[in-house]
Amino acid sequence: LDAELREAAEFVAPLMNAPLGYITVPGNHDIYAKDVIKHQYFSRYFGAAMQTDMPQYCVDGPWPFVRLIGEQVAVVGVNSSKPNPVPWRSDGHIPSIQLASLNKILADPALQGRFVFMMTHYAARLEDGSPDSKLHGLHNADDFLEICQQIPNGALLCGHIHRCYRTPLAGLNVD
Repeated sequence: LDAELREAAEFVAPLMNAPLGYITVPGNHDIYAKDVIKHQYFSRYFGAAMQTDMPQYCVDGPWPFVRLIGEQVAVVGVNSSKPNPVPWRSDGHIPSIQLASLNKILADPALQGRFVFMMTHYAARLEDGSPDSKLHGLHNADDFLEICQQIPNGALLCGHIHRCYRTPLAGLNVD
């Protein structure tokens, strides 16, 4: 709801003023209702944290966005959150238009040689390397991971699982 997002923005306001900036992507609780999307509540309170340094690649509203930090780091954000028709579903999907743009972003010379942090809400893999369930996971995780294989040095960051874990993905077969 609008009030919940306003309170969340107030809570993280000190982080949003960090010297190198604050970057976020929405989660399933941030844009799960159609009225939240219709009135752009998330963008109203967190739009500044989704700005891009490469607007030519934004093909789905502000998505995907790219932030270049110094000469050695890039942060790329894609939106995998969507409204779900029933409360027991909390699955996500990265629209194909964003995936196509992501391919172009990763090939852009401005990202070459940088450590790339790829951000999306839904995890591409669980801690043991397996996909999440159909009602909780990222539907097109394999497509996303295939594109991310272009990243020679980086990390995929997500938040949906609600615990910290590390899953090495190098050489992961996504067939």
